[in-house]
Amino acid sequence: MSRLDSSILAALQQRGQTPPRVVLAVEDPLPPEPHERRRSRYELRGTIGSGGVGIVVRARDVDIGRDVAIKVIRPTHADRPDIVQRFIEEAQIGGQLQHPALVPVYEIGVLGDGRPFFAMKWDKGKNLRERLEEGGDDEAERAELLRVFEQMCDAIAYAHARGVVHRDLKPA
Repeated sequence: MSRLDSSILAALQQRGQTPPRVVLAVEDPLPPEPHERRRSRYELRGTIGSGGVGIVVRARDVDIGRDVAIKVIRPTHADRPDIVQRFIEEAQIGGQLQHPALVPVYEIGVLGDGRPFFAMKWDKGKNLRERLEEGGDDEAERAELLRVFEQMCDAIAYAHARGVVHRDLKPA
């Protein structure tokens, strides 16, 4: 077991939770040597976005036959137990919140290199920033943007009612 695997287990045990089921290795952008490869449940299809802590990759769940988004912790943060714990908590909280305007988390696991990841629904739609940049010149477009914003506010209120505060909300 790697040091990172140990820190994930320790973080979960501190919270009185069971460790995540470890899925078959997801092929990282830098895959292991061919003799170390195992069949992956996910086929990576390209980076969707990135943030300070993680990278989000579009993937195909070959077991179920659906596209998903996979968020993986950056290699530069993999040895930081505090960041790893927050990353795991993000996945667990996301998996517990059930709301139509929130992206569901399907699974949490560990990459072949020991970094944690979680798989979630891949939404093909545009984010609020993209929609705002397109503009809303007529009344119908502005009404639609307002409806989307109202759905977002409803989702945030739902999370707040369950004791969850998101500290990094942005239109993107």
